[in-house]
Amino acid sequence: MKTDVRSYSDPAKVGQLAQLKMFSLASTNSFNPLQEKELLHIVKNHLTSKGYVYSEKHPDFVVSIDFAIDPVQVSGTTFMSTSTPGTTSTTSGYLGSGTPSYFSATTTTPGQTQMVPIPYSDIAYHRAITINFTSPEGIPLWRGEAESTGSKSDLLVVAPYLIKELLTEFPRKTGKKTGRYVPVK
Repeated sequence: MKTDVRSYSDPAKVGQLAQLKMFSLASTNSFNPLQEKELLHIVKNHLTSKGYVYSEKHPDFVVSIDFAIDPVQVSGTTFMSTSTPGTTSTTSGYLGSGTPSYFSATTTTPGQTQMVPIPYSDIAYHRAITINFTSPEGIPLWRGEAESTGSKSDLLVVAPYLIKELLTEFPRKTGKKTGRYVPVK
């Protein structure tokens, strides 16, 4: 899956980010709080697998998530190969004077292959996830954004892959290109 991944942090505090160990989760989405809980659960599982500790009472940072999925019209042109068959013609008759001789000749004209443009239009889904890490006091520490467009209309199907790739950029940027390919099973 082609994905765009970006992350931001305060350059003066990059060294401090590596010292953060305990986190809590914050619910900020009133539009779809259940989907937000599922996405935060994915983030929580990923962070704990990397050695971070979930703590509601004494967090070093608080995790919140924003998300969206929107249908988009995708159109373009594809090309199809078409072939026209060759033709074969036979001519026969008698030649000469005196003693006529019979002849027969076959001529073949080759066929043609050409690329024909075929316009298309389809619906795809633009998916976006933003993860924010703030101090318990609400000071922004780190922000990561991941976006992709594809045929899956359920954000929860692609979210684990987007979140995993996005969190590779915490606590330090990896130096990978913003546009990258993320394998999906």
